[in-house]
Amino acid sequence: MNTDSPIFDGTDAAHPAWWRGNDAGVAGAVMRIREVLDGTYDGRGVLGGADLEQLRRDVAALTSERDRLAAETAALKKVAWAIVIHQEQNDRYGVLDRDQEAAWFEDVALEAKQALAGPEVQS
Repeated sequence: MNTDSPIFDGTDAAHPAWWRGNDAGVAGAVMRIREVLDGTYDGRGVLGGADLEQLRRDVAALTSERDRLAAETAALKKVAWAIVIHQEQNDRYGVLDRDQEAAWFEDVALEAKQALAGPEVQS
């Protein structure tokens, strides 16, 4: 029979309750991190333990940064496709003179700058 002694915690001789508690703690931490990653975490509560709570915050920050970069990438792809389509049309039909071309690229550059600045800077 296993005895409940702290010296055996985390070893093959640990009391079964220690292992159940360990498993439950890991499962709870994994569940919370998955909630942060998939966006279902509502922000209430903290994880037990400063290290785990910091990990949750780090994952939340990385998730926010990932989402910001994805939005910027999508905006820049839109601008890149506009340039490609414009260039193909200009090569095919040759409709713009140098001044029109410069003005068009100025507009595209402004759109790219606004896309990179994020919604809080755009007017």
